[in-house]
Amino acid sequence: MCDRPRPLLNLSTTSLPNNNSTSSLSAGTSQLTRNISGLSFRMSPSEKTFCDHDNSVLDKTDIKTFKVDDCTLPSIDVEQFNKILTEYKHSKSQDLNNKFLKFFDELVIVDCRFQYEFQGGRIDGAVNLSSKKELEDYFLHDDIAMKSPIEMTQQSRKLLVFHCEFSSHRGPLMATNLRTWDRLLNKEFYPNLYYPDIVILDGGYKKYYEK
Repeated sequence: MCDRPRPLLNLSTTSLPNNNSTSSLSAGTSQLTRNISGLSFRMSPSEKTFCDHDNSVLDKTDIKTFKVDDCTLPSIDVEQFNKILTEYKHSKSQDLNNKFLKFFDELVIVDCRFQYEFQGGRIDGAVNLSSKKELEDYFLHDDIAMKSPIEMTQQSRKLLVFHCEFSSHRGPLMATNLRTWDRLLNKEFYPNLYYPDIVILDGGYKKYYEK
């Protein structure tokens, strides 16, 4: 039996700004930055050069996004999400290697509610990650450090959709945590990221269920 990949840097136990503002997490902390500075990454000369654009493809798709409150990550409504979900299921039913929405290999729906909420009803195929530790274990383990963001997205480009019950706090907060860690881990590759395509499901599970 294979060992489960270990978390990369115990990012979930590193102190981050502790308040209700999701945008405040984007700065990270000096402690986390110092930890990441000691990492050795494999990179080609071209990857060492800063780019004037990131490796997100959201703007190249037909996905309609919008901003909510002070969250720096884009949101989608339930109608848009259902279109994405339908397209994803259709493309994979034809061939597991098919891309959906022309660019993506995988759709990851991250349900940030507590386990008892998740067990009471959930979006088909969603993964339940309700703590920062679970978030880190799932998305950022040791083998990640052996790849550059470009290598990651070339191997499998993922569209991440985060939500909680209403997507008013827990979902956006967890999504912003991942973006913060991703940005700090990849400061040598700025502005490229492991997970450049993240959206929030506006209204959360409640609105999805009502639709």
